[in-house]
Formats: sequence, C-alpha cells, structure tokens
Amino acid sequence: MNQGQIFEAPKLLLDRDSEPLFKQIAKIWRQKILSGEYKSGEPLPSERDMAEEFNVSRVPIREAMKALEYIGVIKHVRGKGVFVQNIDLGETFSIIGPFGVEPSIEVLRQLFDFRSLVEVNAAAEAAKHATPEDVEVLEGLLEKTRHNVDRGIEEDSYDFHMKIVEMSKNQIAVLVTSFYSEILRSSRRATLTTQERRQEALLYHEQILQAIRDHDSRAAAFYMERHLKVAKERLPTQ
Repeated sequence: MNQGQIFEAPKLLLDRDSEPLFKQIAKIWRQKILSGEYKSGEPLPSERDMAEEFNVSRVPIREAMKALEYIGVIKHVRGKGVFVQNIDLGETFSIIGPFGVEPSIEVLRQLFDFRSLVEVNAAAEAAKHATPEDVEVLEGLLEKTRHNVDRGIEEDSYDFHMKIVEMSKNQIAVLVTSFYSEILRSSRRATLTTQERRQEALLYHEQILQAIRDHDSRAAAFYMERHLKVAKERLPTQ
C-alpha cells in the first residue's frame, strides 16, 4: 500500500428492487436519531453529502427528509439546514408506531379516521383515472387475496390499498401512506384475525374494484368509506 493512499468510505447499500428508496433512507435516518447518533438540536448532513453516502440522487434524500419532517422528527430551518427536532422523540415514536413501539388501540382508531380522509378520496380519484393496466394489477392483487384468505392477507390488503392511493395521482397521499406502512400493518394484525373477517375484507375489495373498473367514483368512495368504517369497528375494545 502506498503511503498516504486515501480510501473512499463505502457507500450504504439500498435494495433498489424492493420498497422505494426514500422510504429505506428514512428508516435508516430515523434509526440513527432513535439510537442517539444524532441528538435533538443537532444538524443533519447536507443533501449532497447524504446523496453521496447512499450513492443516489438528491430526489429520494429530499423525499425522505420530507417524510421525517412530516411526523416532527426533524425540522428544516431556512438558510441553516435540517435539524433534529428538540422534542420528546419517544412520544413521537410511540404515536407513529414504526419506531419499535406497537401502537395503542386508540392510535389505531385515529389511524382509521385519518385513512378515511385520504383513501375515500383516493378511491374516487382512482376510479376516474384507472387504466386497463391499473385494473389488471388490482385484479392480480385481489386474486392473491382470494388464494391467501385462509392463511393471512395482511400484505395483500396493504398492496391493494396502496395501489389505489397511487392511482389517485396524489403524490402527497402516496408519500404519507408509504411512510406509515408499518402502523398500517399493525392495524391489519388487529382486525384481520379470523377467516370471517378476512372474507369480509375481501368482499369490500371486490366491490371497490368493480366500482373502479366501472369508473364509478361515487361507488368507489362509498365502498371504501364503508370498508374502513367496518374495519375500525373490528378493532379490539382494549
């Protein structure tokens, strides 16, 4: 080895074939903050430095930072940079859920209220914009649900709802829904506990898909709203 030789630090590897890059980056950074590597009030590296560290463009870095800022973990200060929020991070993490704390039933109830605000409108917009390719994807996801209904459909249900949000063409809705995916999984673990409940969810998915296939926005919104309302009622009482 030549004296004075400089080695470049290895890039952090991301799985480019699985979940979105911004989501993977957000998970890594929230863990850095949770572990205390970056404390309240401390600045984060620049977008350029993060992009170099992950070997990506600045776009997924920016989206990851927006997701973290949305839940109050970090704050962008104009002209100064991005800082870890000077708040009780433990409280924030326990509310959001994906930070290692199973959310309470009350939080899951609030989640369904929030989902109604986003997903009812998303279903209506999806019915307006649905292409034959979109419908084909939803049909494939529904077929997977039918196949797995005896065993468990949590992931199939998540994928079906996420696809509808994507079809709404609302990037903010996609960003927010993607970020709270883990708390969504918690809610499904609490509601899809029996074959009867899984069959019930499957029926609503079939009705929503038919409305989207028919480009019937009112029906799509109606069945989505009813689906989420019934699912909320299926939550345990405590």
